[in-house]
Amino acid sequence: MKRSHFLRNAGLAAAGSLVLPSLLSSGKLFASTKNRKVKRVVICNLAAGVRNSEAFGQAEGALMPRIFGGEASPSAHVLALAGIDLASRNATKPLFMQGTFYKAMLCAQGPTSSEAATRALLSGEYQNDAYAINDTIAKQTMFDYFLANQGSSSSEITSIIDSKDTPTSLTLSSDQFALKKAGRILSDSKTSLMLVNLHDADIAHADFTGYCASLLRTDAAIADLWQHIQDTPSLKDETVLIVLSAHGRNAKHNGVLDAHGRFGLDHATLPAELGGDQSAREAFCLVLGPEGLVKKEHVIQGQSVESTDVLPFVGTLLGFETPGLTKQREIAFNSALEASFLI
Repeated sequence: MKRSHFLRNAGLAAAGSLVLPSLLSSGKLFASTKNRKVKRVVICNLAAGVRNSEAFGQAEGALMPRIFGGEASPSAHVLALAGIDLASRNATKPLFMQGTFYKAMLCAQGPTSSEAATRALLSGEYQNDAYAINDTIAKQTMFDYFLANQGSSSSEITSIIDSKDTPTSLTLSSDQFALKKAGRILSDSKTSLMLVNLHDADIAHADFTGYCASLLRTDAAIADLWQHIQDTPSLKDETVLIVLSAHGRNAKHNGVLDAHGRFGLDHATLPAELGGDQSAREAFCLVLGPEGLVKKEHVIQGQSVESTDVLPFVGTLLGFETPGLTKQREIAFNSALEASFLI
C-alpha cells in the first residue's frame, strides 16, 4: 500500500468517516473507566527512523541540541546544509530536562519501515508487512478509540499532519513546514489529538550528511513548537507533547557514499549478512507536559518500553479505553510508561 493510502486510512477517524458499531445509551461506543488528565496530546513521530547515536549520543556532534542538549559542534558540512544558528542552543534547558525521557524504547517486532512502525504506534499492535498494510483497516487506532469514547455529539477534533505531504521552500524543510502547520492548527482549533509524522531523516539511505543536517532542522522546529505551546495560554497547561522515533537505523552502514564521503544508513531488520541489525529496533521517547502531571528532569536509562505502549499511555492521558489490546500489553504498559511518566 502506498503511503498516501496508509495515511488516508489511518486518518479516517480524524476526518469523521469511521463507521462504528451502535453506541451505548450514553452516546459512546464504550464507557471510559479512566479520568481524563489533559485536554490534548500532540505526537511528533520521527517516522523515517533516527539512530539514537545521532539523536542524543552525539556521535556526530550535538545534532538535536535543543531537545537533548550537548556542546559538541557538528561538522562544518552539516551546519552549512542545515542553516541553523547554534548560538542560542543553551538559552533554555534542553527539552529532555523539562519532562520524562526514555532512552530505550523498542520497536520490538515486525518490519522497521515507517509505515509499519507508525501503524504499531497508532494501533498498539505490531505489523507483519512493511508496506502492504491497512487494506481492510482491521485494527483500530488511537484516533478510533478516542473518537468512539467521545461519542457522536462530541465537537472535539483530531488531526494528522505528514511532512511528505507538505511543501519545502528556500527557508523551510518539509519537517519544519509540517511543525509550523501544527502550531497554527493548535492555535486555531479545538484539536485534542494530533499526530505529526516527520520524514526528512529518510535521506540517510544515500546522504548521511543530509540526514545529520535534517536532525538539526527538525530539532529546532520541535523545540519551537513546544515553545509556542508554552507561550499560548490556551495550550500551555492543557497539552502533552510526545516526541519519539518510530524505529532506529542500522549500526552498520550500507556502503553508499554521499558527496562528503560518508556512508548511508538503512533501517533493515533482515539477517545480519544482508545488512540488518538490532539497532534498527532501538528508538527513544520524550514526554513533556504540565506541572503536576509529567515528571520533570526524569531520565530512564535501562528500563525499556515498546512503541506499542504509546497507545495505552495516550488513552490514560485522554481518558479513553483500549479494549482491543491484549491483557499482556496492558500489564506491560502499567508497569512501565504510566508509572514512570506520570506524577
